[in-house]
Amino acid sequence: MSILSFPSLSGSGVVPLDYMNPFLDEQLRALEERFKEAAKVLPSDGKLITAAEARILIGLIHVRQIASAHSEVFLFLVLFFVQSQSLILV
Repeated sequence: MSILSFPSLSGSGVVPLDYMNPFLDEQLRALEERFKEAAKVLPSDGKLITAAEARILIGLIHVRQIASAHSEVFLFLVLFFVQSQSLILV
Protein backbone atom coordinates (compact mmCIF):
# COMPACT_ATOMS: atom_id res chain seq x y z
CA MET A 1 0.00 0.00 0.00
CA SER A 2 1.32 3.43 -0.92
CA ILE A 3 1.56 6.17 1.71
CA LEU A 4 -0.73 8.29 -0.52
CA SER A 5 -3.45 5.68 -1.00
CA PHE A 6 -6.25 5.71 1.52
CA PRO A 7 -8.69 2.83 1.04
CA SER A 8 -11.22 4.40 3.41
CA LEU A 9 -11.12 7.66 5.31
CA SER A 10 -14.46 7.01 6.97
CA GLY A 11 -14.05 7.16 10.74
CA SER A 12 -10.35 7.97 10.40
CA GLY A 13 -10.53 11.45 11.91
CA VAL A 14 -9.67 13.09 8.58
CA VAL A 15 -11.74 16.23 8.06
CA PRO A 16 -13.85 16.09 4.87
CA LEU A 17 -13.18 18.62 2.12
CA ASP A 18 -16.70 19.99 2.69
CA TYR A 19 -15.31 21.67 5.82
CA MET A 20 -12.67 23.63 3.89
CA ASN A 21 -14.79 26.73 3.21
CA PRO A 22 -16.14 27.00 6.78
CA PHE A 23 -12.57 26.58 8.06
CA LEU A 24 -11.29 29.35 5.79
CA ASP A 25 -14.27 31.55 6.69
CA GLU A 26 -13.40 31.16 10.38
CA GLN A 27 -9.75 32.01 9.71
CA LEU A 28 -10.84 35.17 7.88
CA ARG A 29 -13.25 36.10 10.68
CA ALA A 30 -10.54 35.65 13.32
CA LEU A 31 -8.09 37.78 11.34
CA GLU A 32 -10.64 40.55 10.81
CA GLU A 33 -11.36 40.55 14.56
CA ARG A 34 -7.66 40.92 15.34
CA PHE A 35 -7.34 43.70 12.75
CA LYS A 36 -10.19 45.64 14.37
CA GLU A 37 -8.66 45.24 17.85
CA ALA A 38 -5.29 46.48 16.59
CA ALA A 39 -6.87 49.49 14.88
CA LYS A 40 -8.53 50.48 18.19
CA VAL A 41 -5.33 50.51 20.23
CA LEU A 42 -2.80 51.86 17.73
CA PRO A 43 -2.30 55.60 17.38
CA SER A 44 -3.58 57.07 14.13
CA ASP A 45 -0.58 59.42 13.75
CA GLY A 46 1.70 56.55 12.67
CA LYS A 47 4.45 57.45 15.13
CA LEU A 48 4.61 53.97 16.65
CA ILE A 49 3.16 51.55 14.13
CA THR A 50 0.34 52.02 11.65
CA ALA A 51 -2.76 49.86 11.41
CA ALA A 52 -1.56 48.66 7.99
CA GLU A 53 1.74 47.49 9.46
CA ALA A 54 -0.11 45.79 12.30
CA ARG A 55 -2.31 43.96 9.77
CA ILE A 56 0.80 42.62 8.05
CA LEU A 57 2.30 41.44 11.35
CA ILE A 58 -0.96 39.86 12.49
CA GLY A 59 -1.32 38.06 9.17
CA LEU A 60 2.24 36.75 9.29
CA ILE A 61 1.86 35.54 12.87
CA HIS A 62 -1.39 33.79 11.92
CA VAL A 63 0.23 32.06 8.93
CA ARG A 64 3.18 31.00 11.11
CA GLN A 65 0.81 29.45 13.67
CA ILE A 66 -1.06 27.50 10.99
CA ALA A 67 2.18 26.35 9.33
CA SER A 68 3.56 25.24 12.68
CA ALA A 69 0.44 23.19 13.44
CA HIS A 70 0.56 21.54 10.00
CA SER A 71 4.27 20.86 10.41
CA GLU A 72 3.66 19.09 13.72
CA VAL A 73 0.88 16.97 12.19
CA PHE A 74 3.07 16.08 9.21
CA LEU A 75 5.97 15.09 11.48
CA PHE A 76 3.63 12.91 13.56
CA LEU A 77 2.35 11.17 10.43
CA VAL A 78 5.87 10.55 9.11
CA LEU A 79 7.02 9.14 12.44
CA PHE A 80 3.88 7.00 12.68
CA PHE A 81 4.42 5.68 9.15
CA VAL A 82 8.10 4.90 9.78
CA GLN A 83 7.27 3.18 13.06
CA SER A 84 4.49 1.11 11.46
CA GLN A 85 6.82 0.08 8.62
CA SER A 86 9.54 -0.99 11.06
CA LEU A 87 7.01 -3.11 12.95
CA ILE A 88 6.07 -4.84 9.72
CA LEU A 89 9.70 -5.60 8.92
CA VAL A 90 10.38 -7.22 12.30
